[in-house]
Amino acid sequence: MNNIYVRNIEGIQRKVINKLLDKYEKSKLFIGTNKVHQNIAIPIGKIVPKYLDDAEYDIYTATNEAVGELETKNFITASRITTSVIDKITLNVENIDLSYKFTKREPKHQLYTWFKEIVTPYIDDNILKHYINEQILRINKGQKIEYYNDDKDDYLALLKLVKELQANEEEIYIRDFSMKIFKDSKRVEKLIPRAQNIMYQYGDFQEKDSVLEECGVVKTPTYVCVKGACKVCMTNQEIDVENLGADIGLSSNTLKQVEGIKVTGSKVITIENLTTFYSYRDDQAMIIYLGGFHNKTKREILKKLYESNADKEYYHFSDIDGGGFYILEHLKKKTDIPFRSLHMDVKTIEEHKHMCKPLTINDKKRIRDLITMLDNKEERENSNNFEDYRDVLKYMLQNNCKLEQEGIKI
Repeated sequence: MNNIYVRNIEGIQRKVINKLLDKYEKSKLFIGTNKVHQNIAIPIGKIVPKYLDDAEYDIYTATNEAVGELETKNFITASRITTSVIDKITLNVENIDLSYKFTKREPKHQLYTWFKEIVTPYIDDNILKHYINEQILRINKGQKIEYYNDDKDDYLALLKLVKELQANEEEIYIRDFSMKIFKDSKRVEKLIPRAQNIMYQYGDFQEKDSVLEECGVVKTPTYVCVKGACKVCMTNQEIDVENLGADIGLSSNTLKQVEGIKVTGSKVITIENLTTFYSYRDDQAMIIYLGGFHNKTKREILKKLYESNADKEYYHFSDIDGGGFYILEHLKKKTDIPFRSLHMDVKTIEEHKHMCKPLTINDKKRIRDLITMLDNKEERENSNNFEDYRDVLKYMLQNNCKLEQEGIKI
């Protein structure tokens, strides 16, 4: 018999069994919630679409032979329109172990048992506990485990990465971090997309793409830019930024050498956008551009700044959208500094209506989530940093608008 023909028959057989197993694993029979007898059956045309195509006689012949062999092995039962034309195929559930063995496919029940065993060390992890609980719910419904790609070693590495990212205490390059936890400089980069998805979906991050940076894992050094009314004290030197008349950029390594910062004005302003940082003027303010999302290194500098300048006013100026207010709340939560919003109000939006953009679906969700948070009485009473900006949030929803920082002229 022709080798190609034999391989074609084997391919059809694997396809038939896999399709039936797919349907079985999604059925109430598999989950155990069926109240009546349930057959796992699929019309042949949904498995081999060209089966009844007169121009594809070879497929018709190979399919008949493939199905006949599966019947002989008692994997399936086939019903026929005529003696030589198959109608549909039914899985013989009583012999399902043979079907799994034939396809070299792991039974989903075994996978579920394995999952429950290997997640035990992560059940108290801040992010993974939420992820694990959701997967248990999915398992009880017979659904696929999110972010599992049929490779157990790869999945174990993914869980380890999520845990290690949260535990990281220093700014470190991606490849160095990968060597540190896997002894493989490229392993982390392959896992990043799924790790970011898990941490964004089940954690507390502004953007999916900011997850690694916030955890201090970076591709290139990050910088904090500073200008205005302040003096930066470093080992054996003091930089008078105000008299310098220009901004200075401090790399993450340089930030570790900062011994103190003295604010010579009355306020501190953090700014989200670099262009706005360069153009913004306030003689009484120390102005800071955090160089993207704030990570642990940058937050420590802010805390050190606040320790010796607690009498100053602290403001954050950002995009007037859900993301901008989220950054504000995140800053307050992570630093415990009483930041207030600056130029992020209804008046500013109305003065710049011509620069507004419509809200995206994600914008609306974030804004509604923020309103819910601000509506929370317990949140208001227990927070020393509480600021009520529900008016601007509701205005954005009612008028379907948001305003990027670059569009604001002060």
